[in-house]
Amino acid sequence: QWSRFSNLRSKIPSFKFSMPGTQTEGGRPVKLQSILSTIGKEVADAVLPREESVSSTKVRENVWTPPKDADPEAPSGITVVPKKETIWQQKFNEFRERFASHPLFRSLGGIKDTRFAKKTAELAEDVRERIETSDSPVVNRVLDAHDKFFTETEIQKAYRKLLERDLNFDMVKFLSSLKVDVPVVVKAYLEA
Repeated sequence: QWSRFSNLRSKIPSFKFSMPGTQTEGGRPVKLQSILSTIGKEVADAVLPREESVSSTKVRENVWTPPKDADPEAPSGITVVPKKETIWQQKFNEFRERFASHPLFRSLGGIKDTRFAKKTAELAEDVRERIETSDSPVVNRVLDAHDKFFTETEIQKAYRKLLERDLNFDMVKFLSSLKVDVPVVVKAYLEA
């Protein structure tokens, strides 16, 4: 089965296209052929499997397994591991620590306790409430556009959670392994 795909893959880049007006000295349409060859390779990479798909239910390499003599009643030893800070977070924390003792930043820290800051916060809350309860179609369209561009979708949330747990997660490999696993599971479900 896989040899059939590899034969097809080897034929895709060798297609010869010619259009009038694109001939060069050797009589070959170099630019057009290279463009179409690249497109053919990209389509082949997207559609045809590069290698044999592997089931995701098979035993994975480098997976921790408990020792055979381990006591099943013993505590599991699960601990909370702090998240590593990104480079931006490290730089920001260094900046904040460096300038925290500066008199200007200390005086800025006391601004939120002033009467002006409290009135401004109340005004901002009133405006926010008015916008949220507005029946104006223009306001609703602006809010919808804001939600469309800046709100994280459920798929993005799920993908972010997957990457938090497994930095090496690859959606393409996962989906290709599903192509192998799903028919087996559906067949077993229908037969049972």
